[in-house]
Amino acid sequence: MKKQVRAIVSGEVQGVGYRYKVFHVAARHNLEGYVRNLPDGNVEVVAEGEEDELKRFLEAINVRDGFVRVAEVKASFSSTTNEFEGFTIRR
Repeated sequence: MKKQVRAIVSGEVQGVGYRYKVFHVAARHNLEGYVRNLPDGNVEVVAEGEEDELKRFLEAINVRDGFVRVAEVKASFSSTTNEFEGFTIRR
């Protein structure tokens, strides 16, 4: 069943290429949505797809790799809005 997940990611996630990592992981999982930096230093991720894929996606974006140090991923699921076409990096 298709769902939407909205996640707020905290840690060392801005200025270290994290949005690009999320973008590539989303592509591998055939998800639609976006990733963007928030003014408070966190990153927002909104993705739509099959629920199992979304769960695997959330695991995959919880990384400690190179300069990226994810401290926490707070996620909530809801119904899809079908408003996205592909997955984008918002600036």
